[in-house]
Amino acid sequence: MTGKPVENTAAVASAGVLRRGVCYLIDSMLAFGVVALLQMFALTPLRNALGIDEDWFRSGWNTELYTLLTISLPVWSLFAAGDCVWRSPGRRLTGSRVLKRGAGAAPSFGRAFVRAAVKLLPWEVAHLANNLPTPMWYAVEPELRFLFPVSGMLLLGWALSVALRRDHRGPHDLLTGTEVVSLAR
Repeated sequence: MTGKPVENTAAVASAGVLRRGVCYLIDSMLAFGVVALLQMFALTPLRNALGIDEDWFRSGWNTELYTLLTISLPVWSLFAAGDCVWRSPGRRLTGSRVLKRGAGAAPSFGRAFVRAAVKLLPWEVAHLANNLPTPMWYAVEPELRFLFPVSGMLLLGWALSVALRRDHRGPHDLLTGTEVVSLAR
């Protein structure tokens, strides 16, 4: 389905900030639910079967690796698939779609995956802040880590980019040559 032209391409316009924000919120909540279920019903029993215990997670690098493999990559994949293989629930409810800029076609999975990784970069920075050098929940005296404010500034920067640009494209769109459009209903 990737690369397939979108129906009604003549009736598309750049999706606005509110539409994009609502879509992001819906898809983020659904991704959280999917990952929580995956952790609960598949990964926790697998960890136990492999003998990966709480002590293993005391290493920040182990926790970061686990976070990347079992949270970040699945979420990036869900967002990417929702932008190129099937329209995510957020995209369907808001009547929006991700397209290659000027092509009227969905991006490839690889392009959509990079787009998702860049879009969700603020959350990855937050994961790093939480997990390194020692996961915060194991720190003797937890304190605010400098990457948490960086994460917030990135998130604000992404949102401001979408809000202030006439074409409402964020860094993830600019880097990957994509745009989010509103489909005529």
